[in-house]
Amino acid sequence: MEVSVQETRFVWNAGGWFGSQFGCTIWMLVLGVATAPIDVLSGVVALAGFALGNLWGLALWRRRDHVAAYSGLQWMLAGLVLVFAAVVVTTNARVPSVFLPYWVIACPLPLMGLFWLLRHHGGPNKA
Repeated sequence: MEVSVQETRFVWNAGGWFGSQFGCTIWMLVLGVATAPIDVLSGVVALAGFALGNLWGLALWRRRDHVAAYSGLQWMLAGLVLVFAAVVVTTNARVPSVFLPYWVIACPLPLMGLFWLLRHHGGPNKA
């Protein structure tokens, strides 16, 4: 399925895509480096979360000729919910000196809702 080219709020843009992707995942890199000396498994899970989140984003980016930017963004955020859950639960269970609020897992969900609203009720430039 080919994506139609039209003026929308949601367009594939390398700076926006990779900047937001890295911004959403960098905390897992820092967490992994910080917790690995305390608990190897939690450090590895956090580092793997960083890697998986970025690999998922890269895979979606490579499919941009076949996936609309809005859909790619929603899939990216849905994948991050799963990755965040694994990292938060593992860290909280295994590293007593670090507590990540469980609401971190749900951080992508309001963004998904906001983007849905922008797409469906965003005015003349809606996707």
